[in-house]
Amino acid sequence: MVIISRTSVIHPLIFSVCPILIIFSQSLNLINPKEILLPILLVLSIVTAVWVLFAIILKNKKKGALVVSFGLGIFFSYGYVFNFLSDFTIGGFYLRHIYLLPVYLGFFLVLMYYFIKTKRKFDRATTIANYCSISLLVILSVVSSYNYVDRTLHPFMTLDDPTIPAPTRENPPDIYYIILDSYAHPSILKEAYNYSDDGFISFLKSRNFYVADGSHSNYRHTFLSFASSLNIEYINNRVDNSVKDTVNFHRLYKMTDDNKIMRIMKSYGYDIINFASRDGVTGNIRVADINYCEKNPYVHSQLLITAIKTSVLEPAYWKVFRAFDNQRDLCVFSELSDLNKKDTRPFFVFAHILLPHSPYRFGPNGETLMEDDQKIGYINQVKFVNKEIMEVVDKIQQGSKVQPIIIIQSDTGTSLDSNDTNEIMKRKLTILNAYYLPENGTSSLYGTITPVNSFRVILDHYFDQKYPVLEDKIYYSDYQKRLNFTDVTNILTNKTSLH
Repeated sequence: MVIISRTSVIHPLIFSVCPILIIFSQSLNLINPKEILLPILLVLSIVTAVWVLFAIILKNKKKGALVVSFGLGIFFSYGYVFNFLSDFTIGGFYLRHIYLLPVYLGFFLVLMYYFIKTKRKFDRATTIANYCSISLLVILSVVSSYNYVDRTLHPFMTLDDPTIPAPTRENPPDIYYIILDSYAHPSILKEAYNYSDDGFISFLKSRNFYVADGSHSNYRHTFLSFASSLNIEYINNRVDNSVKDTVNFHRLYKMTDDNKIMRIMKSYGYDIINFASRDGVTGNIRVADINYCEKNPYVHSQLLITAIKTSVLEPAYWKVFRAFDNQRDLCVFSELSDLNKKDTRPFFVFAHILLPHSPYRFGPNGETLMEDDQKIGYINQVKFVNKEIMEVVDKIQQGSKVQPIIIIQSDTGTSLDSNDTNEIMKRKLTILNAYYLPENGTSSLYGTITPVNSFRVILDHYFDQKYPVLEDKIYYSDYQKRLNFTDVTNILTNKTSLH
């Protein structure tokens, strides 16, 4: 048993590294162990400096240490508490940072007032805090070691979930779900932009992709499209008449944040990787094991970024680092093709790439620029995306020991305006939808398949799950009333040929 003297004060330093270890233990296969050093050194340095400051202010080392330890609990619990409470909606009210931050600040100020006023010596409290911190450190070390050994010895072991039968495959394929935001259907590119996408489509077909030539998005808006495709269901039944005119989309956002497909794949032993976008819906998916590509010129550690985003600094994170969108997009293209070299377990990748959607930040070869002309800027980014995706596909197919599943899909079509409502619907809802499904997986595909059925087909063919294909429906809603759906399937089901 570790003997700690009554004068020892070590708990702030131990408590400070525990949040880093918690994050690391949850993502052993996805974070390089070397990444743990920088966050730990940084946190220890900051905590030591803050401890010295509070010891001077309170004129007591033990008081200062307890303030720091309580402060660490407040600081690093924020993201978890916010995510937990944000699941609950009461009368249309849902949690925002502006409501929770004052509560946290108020609690800390009350704590500070107490320690300033009290005359207690805190010898016993310090001893208890020391032993609690050591116990927590031991527990985290044991859990991390167990997880590491377990994943090393049983790389494909499935989780126990009696509601989801375990697949019988010995070598499950990696799954790449790549979303190109607002990428227009090739026919729309020709009609509206006078641009031929035939070279890109020909490339996909030459790599054995099935390109659904008459595919549409199930919904006009991105967050609705994701909620539907990632939960393999239509969301209309989640929206009753009382909320059709509301702007409270919170529960639908949560359908992406905690979606069915990622949970199923996680139960099959897959690592879940989300490539963080600047979009709030897909920037930090909770069910994912890790959210990649939030790197920027100042913070290169994914573990440190994750720690920041689970802390009180999370609200400021998006505002401070939003300026690095270009680096984030380039990171996605770079990292996508290298995942099969890093992770020994099967993985499910969700990459929402906010291109060719505006703003128009890239030239056709990836050069940084800002283009105001909508048509020129959009086509420049289409050219750039095509170039990058072709390289990614080649590297993934060539570098995978087991041929993977790859879906390249638009969330919605282009936002190019028109005076004709039917033309707007056609442009916005007609999408690119391409599948690389080895082992005869394309046998169940068809030209008008919509995203709601993508993973129904995959689960049935590769994992023996009997999810029947749903009738392909297309729903339109405007920006003012996004949950007020109009079925436009009959209007848009004229078969659109790629050539």
